[in-house]
Amino acid sequence: SALFNGLVAPLQPMALRGVIWYQGEGNASNNPEHYRHALRTLIESWRRDFAQPELPFLIVQLPNWAKGEGWPGTREAQRSVAQTVPNT
Repeated sequence: SALFNGLVAPLQPMALRGVIWYQGEGNASNNPEHYRHALRTLIESWRRDFAQPELPFLIVQLPNWAKGEGWPGTREAQRSVAQTVPNT
């Protein structure tokens, strides 16, 4: 929440054309169902907070950067969200 409050919230008076969500390599989730829910919640909350219900989200799906059990589940969760949440 500190990153959101410090870096994203100050942008809320502005209109956005879209969001590129780059999850990052260092924190692939070992709990795909939680990640799927968190990503959906992130999209819904940003759309609400910016008062743009159709705000496009581009989800960057990263390749297998390092060994880890979380990568396939994270990619699957990202794919699922992209297929089920409009404008992603």
